[in-house]
This record gives sequence, C-alpha cells and structure tokens, in this order.
Amino acid sequence: MFEVPPSPGVDFSGILEKGDIIETTPLGGSAVTAMVTFQDGNKAIFSPAASSLELAVFWVDHLLGFGLVPAVAARPINDQPGLLTQLITGAKPALYYKTWEDAVQPQELLKAAVFDYILDSRDRRKENFLIDEKLQKLWLINNDHHMLLSYLDRRDILDTAIKKGLTNLTPEILTAIDRFYAGSQAFLNRAKEKEMIDVLNRARERARMILDKKTINA
Repeated sequence: MFEVPPSPGVDFSGILEKGDIIETTPLGGSAVTAMVTFQDGNKAIFSPAASSLELAVFWVDHLLGFGLVPAVAARPINDQPGLLTQLITGAKPALYYKTWEDAVQPQELLKAAVFDYILDSRDRRKENFLIDEKLQKLWLINNDHHMLLSYLDRRDILDTAIKKGLTNLTPEILTAIDRFYAGSQAFLNRAKEKEMIDVLNRARERARMILDKKTINA
C-alpha cells in the first residue's frame, strides 16, 4: 500500500511526531504492524520491529533536502515503541517497469544516485525503490540492515546513472552535500545505536569524497 504524498511544504515528519491520531488499524503479516490515520487525513505505517537505520536514512535525506525517502519518526503507539513511516500511494515498485529510468526526471535519477553513493547502499534492487510516474520521481524504500550493512552488491540506481552519463554534479547538488557534511554531526549526536552511528559516519566520509571529486563516477 502506498499513499499520495503530501502537498509541497507539508512537514510530514512533524505530523508523524506530533499529529493527532484518530484511528489505529492492525495489519496482517509476519510483523505486528498497524495503519495509523491522523486527524488531517494523512496516514502512516507503524512497526514496532522497524530498523532504526530507517530513521538514520531519513535524517540523511532530510538534511540533503532531496525528498527521496518517506518520512520516518520514532513514536510509541498504544504504549509500544516503534517507528511511524509515511505511507506512499500513487507509486509502484520499479520492477513493474521495463525501463524505469525513462519514467523519472534525469535530475531525480542523479539525486538518487548521489544518495545511494553517500550511503553506500548495497541492496537497491528494483523492489527497493518506487516510481511515481505522474510526478516523475523516485521513492527509496526498505532502507534497513540489508540495504546498508550487508555484503550484497545491488546498485541499480547508481549503475543506471553512471551508464547514462549522469555523474558530474550540479552546483545545487554540491551545495546540498556540503550542507549535509556540515550538519551531520548534529545527527550523530542524536544517534544512540552503534549501527546508526556507523552508517552516519560512513555517509559523512563518503560525502567528503564526493565534495573532493565532484563526481560519483568510480
């Protein structure tokens, strides 16, 4: 299930953290999850077993200002700790497209490639990103242990950007990376788990590499 993203300018992370909840509906499946509906009509998925790495990845995206990752916030539901994740509809997994890259703007593909380079994403298969064909944008999902700390080597977005020659970075993207590099220490100070700290430190180091090279080409 995916929900239409909020209008530009909506602080969805603020809604997740503090919005008034009017309904919580349990969902089936192996994990104990629930659909959460807010007073303003927005919805999110609650998972008590969600990886804290999902939150770290959202922090990175938020600081870059790329808008590629559904909003995530830590918030207890019914006195149970867990994560709330923005629900996205109007988008489909990239595996539904024969040539998914034709359905997104080149600038969107470049931003996603930069993002995966910074995070050293390792499981970015077509199942792990969504295409919103109407908006010609990407949503990067399933940013968990398998994505960030496994020994996998699936980098479909980065490989596609390199193949299409989208490797040299615009001034706007370099400014965003510099903003992330300068501000990332504040997020490191908030991180408590070793996995989160390791991922954020690695992202900071790789952001510095991009700023020095000004390209994501190997």
